[in-house]
Amino acid sequence: MKKQVFIVVMLIGALSSCNLLKKTEKKSNTNTLENPTDLFSYALGLSIGENLKSAGLDTIDVDLLIQGVNDVLLSKKLLIEPEQATGVVQKYIADLEKRKIDVNKIIEEKFLEENKKRKGVFETASGLQYEIIVKSDGPKPTIVDSVLVHYQGMLLDGSVFDSSYERGEPMKFPVSSVIPGMQEALLLMSKGSKWKLYIPSKLAYGSEGAGGVIEPFSPLIFEIELLEIQ
Repeated sequence: MKKQVFIVVMLIGALSSCNLLKKTEKKSNTNTLENPTDLFSYALGLSIGENLKSAGLDTIDVDLLIQGVNDVLLSKKLLIEPEQATGVVQKYIADLEKRKIDVNKIIEEKFLEENKKRKGVFETASGLQYEIIVKSDGPKPTIVDSVLVHYQGMLLDGSVFDSSYERGEPMKFPVSSVIPGMQEALLLMSKGSKWKLYIPSKLAYGSEGAGGVIEPFSPLIFEIELLEIQ
């Protein structure tokens, strides 16, 4: 989130310093892009909007955002001093991130507590939960082995963030190279079996999250087939 907002701020600053943001009075709303400046202006607005939305800042007051830009570009009286702006933005984002993390913790705790009560769900001492979809009596891998698996990783809302099925081919990797929850499950699985895993964030990406897709304190759901031990 901080990186995305930083990009927006830097973009506006760079354009202002290059005089690409023209000091003009606000025009009436229009649905037409009559010239290159209009096209650029709208495209810039889209870029800023996309960054703010993806950063979770889609509830801001757009009118005040526009007023702030105009007040600077048109040299009007500012409602706060520029020196205050950076601190205000940083504090707001930090507070927003903390609230999001607190909500994620509550959602994770509630989900895992309810999920382990379902019939057919097992829980290990570490907190890993799993269901056996296809049972097998084949050999089990060790921590020094590599495995060939088909898998699909999902968030709680069902969105898929990684899938060998979608790529059309299984994936080979050392057991020791994956997140702790996946490691633990693979060491329990037998060749030929298929499990559904519910991995707590402490056994996944914890308080950091990953790749801007997996948020901090996000439990992960995997469907995984152990095809080969190599």
